[in-house]
Amino acid sequence: MKHLFRASSIVFVLVLVLIPRVSATAPGTYVELYWPFDKNYNFDIDLKVTDTPELDTGLFWSHQFAFVGGSGGYLGLQIVGSTKKAIFSIWNALAGSSECQVFTHEGSGWMCLIDYDWKVGFNYRLRLWVLNKDPAGNEWWLGTINDYSINSDTVIGRILVPSSFGWLSSWSVTWIEYFVYSTCDVPYTRAIFSYPFARNGAGDHAPEKAKATYGTSSCQNSNVKYIGDGAYAIEAGKDVRRITPDQTWLWTQEPTLVQQPIPEFPASSVIFIFAIMSVISALGYLRKREDGLYHC
Repeated sequence: MKHLFRASSIVFVLVLVLIPRVSATAPGTYVELYWPFDKNYNFDIDLKVTDTPELDTGLFWSHQFAFVGGSGGYLGLQIVGSTKKAIFSIWNALAGSSECQVFTHEGSGWMCLIDYDWKVGFNYRLRLWVLNKDPAGNEWWLGTINDYSINSDTVIGRILVPSSFGWLSSWSVTWIEYFVYSTCDVPYTRAIFSYPFARNGAGDHAPEKAKATYGTSSCQNSNVKYIGDGAYAIEAGKDVRRITPDQTWLWTQEPTLVQQPIPEFPASSVIFIFAIMSVISALGYLRKREDGLYHC
């Protein structure tokens, strides 16, 4: 799937190892986000897919992140065949809620993949948020998606990571992936990412810099266009011409967001969500025991 670059040697290694690698014959389209601080406890970003085939395809629109102390993951929307989904994954994680399962392709970790009937032309907020620690000090992270049209949050899942991971680093990246194609001749898709926002004890901010990159693909039919105020369009496929050169800075000082993201979860809401997810996981465990799938 993908290759990207980072000045920091630690994050550079993470990027090379963790970012999915697209075939060299499929278009690659990415925007790297450079946040003012590391040790962020939340990332938000809005995603609106404006154009895409909706039948018999494989497409992924993602926000990928890294932890300060190691590994990383991603959060986004997919079309798998003709089914729309939301996904939240972290490499080298320890456990996940009932929606999640272990994955072993392109590394290993935990992945939460749910059916989610998102709509073309509608705006959604991808949210990553720290929850709390288990008795060993390992930390739970929550992945959610908000449908602005009905102001409703859907939990994709929660994933437990080692205490050594820490919180989120000062780098992340958004991208489009064609995961069932092995040619430059791919269907057209376009998505707008906007309102990138991080919460941090040192202050809440948009990214201070953002850079367009196209990875190692030889395909030229992909492009990034900066719209302004922290929003940009990523497009690829039929009839797309590359106007923005590789390694172009979209902005180099923190933009003023036209609107603030939906306010942060009140502490009581995070505790409530965690409690509900714990009950769901427990019920799923008991049901599996009754079915004879777990044996003591």
